[in-house]
Amino acid sequence: MEMKSRADTLRQITFGFVGGAVFAALCHSMPAIAQTTKEFIVRLQQGTPGIAQAGHTHITGTALVGEKVGIGTTQPGATLHVSGSMVLDQGSDGPWFFTGTGSGELNRYLQLLNSPSTTSASGLKAGGILVSDAYDWANPGKNDLLVKGKVGVGTDNPQDPLSVLGTISSLSGGFRFPDGTVQTSAVSNIGLFNVKDYGAKGNGTKDDTLSFQAAIDAMNSQGGGTLYVPRGLYKLTNTIYITCKAHILGEGRQLSKLRWSAGSHGLYFDGGSNEATNRKVLSLTGLSFEAAQAGGIALQIRYSMAEGNVGKLVQIDGCEFTNTTSGTYWKTCVDMWNARETSITRCDFRGNFIDGIGFQSGTKGVVVDGDESPTGHVVDKCSAWFLDEAFSYKGEVEGVIMTNLDLVCNNYGIRWNTVAAKPQLHLSNAHISSCAKGVDLFNCSDGVIENVLFYQRVESPSSGAGVSVFGNSYNIMVTNSSFYSWSSAAWDGVVAGPNARRVKVTGNHFYDISRHAIWLQQGSRDAVVLDNDYEHAPSKLKDDSMVNTRYRPLP
Repeated sequence: MEMKSRADTLRQITFGFVGGAVFAALCHSMPAIAQTTKEFIVRLQQGTPGIAQAGHTHITGTALVGEKVGIGTTQPGATLHVSGSMVLDQGSDGPWFFTGTGSGELNRYLQLLNSPSTTSASGLKAGGILVSDAYDWANPGKNDLLVKGKVGVGTDNPQDPLSVLGTISSLSGGFRFPDGTVQTSAVSNIGLFNVKDYGAKGNGTKDDTLSFQAAIDAMNSQGGGTLYVPRGLYKLTNTIYITCKAHILGEGRQLSKLRWSAGSHGLYFDGGSNEATNRKVLSLTGLSFEAAQAGGIALQIRYSMAEGNVGKLVQIDGCEFTNTTSGTYWKTCVDMWNARETSITRCDFRGNFIDGIGFQSGTKGVVVDGDESPTGHVVDKCSAWFLDEAFSYKGEVEGVIMTNLDLVCNNYGIRWNTVAAKPQLHLSNAHISSCAKGVDLFNCSDGVIENVLFYQRVESPSSGAGVSVFGNSYNIMVTNSSFYSWSSAAWDGVVAGPNARRVKVTGNHFYDISRHAIWLQQGSRDAVVLDNDYEHAPSKLKDDSMVNTRYRPLP
């Protein structure tokens, strides 16, 4: 073997037979020899005796290499290229891999890639893995994965200890809950009652009444659950009774249709006394209630209780209440008694169209009534057509919020007729067309009507108004709304009747009103009329009250 004295010319050492003393000298000299070399390659030949055994090398001290080190290869492709296996032993400490030499948190990641030229992710196999900011937090056993923080599957932003974007499958064993119970069947443990499991066909010809009631009775016996109504047309000939907490779930109002005939009512929900230990709630989603008869109530909701303990939470979403042919109709679509905190969203209510009138006399869309001050009612994104009263609030009802409504060809769009001055109606962002009495208030206080389009274009009934304020009503504001009339009927924009107080009409537009844009009748008082716009209105303001009326001069 020949060794040159200039370190910068040394690029390769090949060992054949090297004595122990010579090898030891090489080990001690290596730091100086290797400081400036660009590549340091150790090629060990078989049969080498002594310290440098066959296929092995032993380096002590520090070896400084400019660019690449190849072990088991003459063509290193990275800073350190090992062809074969590598042992990382514990020694006096560790074993550790460090991702830098800084003194603080570097927060770097060790990445396993396929090759320098193909940098896609490669794989990792391990007997046990710990994910933690402190390695003494736990010691995973074989086949264990322990995570101190959050795990995200299919998501890069887990919000919980386990966040899964997608479906979780349990092939065996089920799911264990905090109370120690194991759930293996969705039907028996969640409380889902499919009406078809009880004999319902949904073909429009078989009478499914008994099957529906059997499914509901089973749900009642379990204290509540979900009544599932798959797509189909279900023929029903009698009232269906519910006396427990219930969620009635269809696949959509165009798919899951309930059709009643033979002069019966539809669903009857008994909320009971609603004590804290016996609270019953009702929700309906994605159903169509069809009347193949003349009359009946599609959905009745009843609570009976002491004052201050009225019904809690009724939700009706994405449902339709309609008739099947001309001459058939529901007398009332939804009738609630002493129900509080109710929500009706994305629902349609349709009555029977009568030529020349437009609505069936006595028919109602939603009726909310009660004698124990039931409060908290929300109506959003609903429509109502061809009804005598689209929405009716009676008794001691208070606290109603209505938004995004489309009310067409009804006698009353919204009728408020409580026994005393009850607050509060807030109506906004609505379209009320061809309703003789758009919003009719009797004994209403602290009401707001804003951003509503009133559009009257029918000749019958012969009189009406966009907004009427009567009875012991006060603090009513009508603002930022538009009133249009294209009929010869005696129709007024806003009317404040006898005893109405503090009615404020401001910032509205009145166009071609056939009678009075604003009419303050005798007995009303303290009205405010400001900043309204009038166009083609023969009578802009008729003030018969003459009591503390405040208005800006009319244009």
